[in-house]
Amino acid sequence: MRRVPLCLLGLLVLTLVVGCKPGIPSQYLQPREMEDILYDYHIARAMNTTNFDDGDTLTRHVYKLAVLKKYGVSEADYDSSLVYYTRHSALLRDVYEKLSKRLSNEALALGASASEVNQYTALSNTGDTANIWTGDRSFILSQHDGFNVYSFTVVADTAFKPGDRFVLGFNTQFIYQDGMRDAVALIALTFSNDSVISRMTRMSSDNLYKLDISDNERLGIKKITGYFVLNKNHNNDSQTTLKLMHIDRISLIRMHAAPPVEEEEVTGNNAGPQPQKVDSDSVVKPSREADHPVGAQLPREADPLPLPAKRRIIR
Repeated sequence: MRRVPLCLLGLLVLTLVVGCKPGIPSQYLQPREMEDILYDYHIARAMNTTNFDDGDTLTRHVYKLAVLKKYGVSEADYDSSLVYYTRHSALLRDVYEKLSKRLSNEALALGASASEVNQYTALSNTGDTANIWTGDRSFILSQHDGFNVYSFTVVADTAFKPGDRFVLGFNTQFIYQDGMRDAVALIALTFSNDSVISRMTRMSSDNLYKLDISDNERLGIKKITGYFVLNKNHNNDSQTTLKLMHIDRISLIRMHAAPPVEEEEVTGNNAGPQPQKVDSDSVVKPSREADHPVGAQLPREADPLPLPAKRRIIR
């Protein structure tokens, strides 16, 4: 009997182990199905969204049912699949990263500029305008304790300069079955004198957000801190329904300010007219007769003051 080489036997065992690796159970939607459904769902929600709110709950639910009907998926199957992906957050993050790229490509196809879609994310971390974000490029927040906050810190280095301006940009996508969407993002600058300023924004809809903050006093920066928070349920919200927020396309742009304009010294051509020094030799003196040709009329000299008349004393 011919013996199988050990290397081939090891390769066969490895293939069996990889082939038997458990995947997503068949009763749940597969990643591609979830991506397609969520893509159409977010497009439908965008049709119901204004700059001021996220539309009414009834219309959102109608759009959701319409999307599920398109793919032949029941609401119960969709909800149970979403719960499964929530418990396996890495799977849901992968789905949303692909979904984000798909939505970005769609925006470009519809005429959006690359700068509007990418929000400086392609910049390097050097130069006068640089993307200095070092955290996760995307993450998902839930309303469970410990999973509803994402914080970050960037310590200043020698590339930071007094007067720098910073823009925190990011994209949000809410994954809610019902209830009010409410999240907060904050960025703060700690200066060299330990004073702090901050900027904050609230999020309640799928959108691109920006937070702009600057070292206007040119104090110099020690560090940048901030956080994203998905606020917990309000009193009138259900405690059991799914409430998630996906944040991606995160960038933190540092821009150097123009140097301050220094006051120029008042010298040379900038000094304006200066009083001229009068040379005693250049003073015009009264003309003499020898200085004029014969027959020329001489300048008339001023008449001398009359002398006081002598009084005649009569004795």
